[in-house]
Amino acid sequence: MKSIFVVCALLIGAHLTNAACPREDGYCVKQDGRDQNHGVIKMNNIDGNTDEAQKKCLDLCKKQVGATGCEVIWSQGNRGCYIHMAEITRGNDRSRHYCWVFSKCTEKVVPYKTEEIYGAPVAYTPNPNIHVSVITTFAYSINRNFGEAKTCSGSIVGFRVKTQSYSNTDIRINGIVFLCDDGTEIKQEAENKNKGSWQPEVKCDPSTVVTGINYRTVRHRGGTQLKMECSGGKVIGPVGYDSGDWAVDTFAGCPASARFCGFQGEEGYNEIGRVKVLCCSPMNLMQADGEWQPYGKEVCLGGSNDNFGFFRVPKSGFLTEMRIDYQHGLLTCNEEDPNHLSRFGCNGDKTKGAFSIFVTNQYKKALLPDNQQALPEHPYFYNIIGHDAQSADNFTLKAVNPTYINANDELRIWYGEDLHNRHEQDNGNSVVCVNVFGKIF
Repeated sequence: MKSIFVVCALLIGAHLTNAACPREDGYCVKQDGRDQNHGVIKMNNIDGNTDEAQKKCLDLCKKQVGATGCEVIWSQGNRGCYIHMAEITRGNDRSRHYCWVFSKCTEKVVPYKTEEIYGAPVAYTPNPNIHVSVITTFAYSINRNFGEAKTCSGSIVGFRVKTQSYSNTDIRINGIVFLCDDGTEIKQEAENKNKGSWQPEVKCDPSTVVTGINYRTVRHRGGTQLKMECSGGKVIGPVGYDSGDWAVDTFAGCPASARFCGFQGEEGYNEIGRVKVLCCSPMNLMQADGEWQPYGKEVCLGGSNDNFGFFRVPKSGFLTEMRIDYQHGLLTCNEEDPNHLSRFGCNGDKTKGAFSIFVTNQYKKALLPDNQQALPEHPYFYNIIGHDAQSADNFTLKAVNPTYINANDELRIWYGEDLHNRHEQDNGNSVVCVNVFGKIF
């Protein structure tokens, strides 16, 4: 069964105390009036149009070391609480948004100390014959989102890192590659990919694999060194700069039935922060759901403007099947023609009977369907044998390559044209509501 051991990052810095932070209408923008999309951390999915939600969000933002502001959104698909870490100067008066610019606050800054976990959930498509455990989160946080988790089809046999020098005493890791035993590699880099130099790779001896990993960081600066231990006892590395604190005294290892197979790094602008290490073990150690499990009731999605529905999965494992049950409402790809109305697609001449419902993670990565052939002239529509999207009471999507999901992960359900921001301008305000059921392996 899946085990998770998480080491919380200890954040020591400053926060803002009570009152005197003016709220501005609109979303937070830069000096030139453009939206600030860099250095943004999403904290929740709560509509921000209540005093309670705004207070909770502002409290979270104030506790974030280095935060430049705070933003809430409501009554649309990207609703929630957001921390800004990059430059913002004002709100732009748009509806359904509030912005707080911390440089305009009159509060006194006082010492603050907290322990929290930041970052995105693990969501990816590994080898379908394994299951994956997150064994640890290494070292100090830089308070940024984790990138997409990646796995080898086999074992890890070595690594290389990219480093960037900011001074003689400030050299950071801003890229990591894990080398796989089949000759492939998995890589993650900081947002600014133009900085840094790749160091020579280090590998285990032939016929041996990595059995232990350790990672070194400096608080607020990210990673500085990486080293691994091989099954023959050989230590490869450390590679990087000799500074900071190691995450563990020796090496972190997988359970006896598993092997190291991947990682997920916390992506800063110029550095990699914490690293989650992934362990893979045979799928036959897992158990599948026999019955459909309820995931979402009255989940509603629309045809345009990022109007997705969302729900949370109740437990961890591989998402193997999902059933969508129709409740009420209709979708369309042409609001001017009522003949195009459909429960799950668009009843057009070339899309008649075809489905356009997609399930993604919160980063819009499509999880289901992963095996349907798109219509030649309409890539956001697909057919399901024996079902008609215009009249189906329900339909089932089965995964060919099941995706690993953590308990309480947010999944989203979309209309295809809205997901891909294509041809949605004539979809109007069409909405359909469904109940969602799933099976986890």
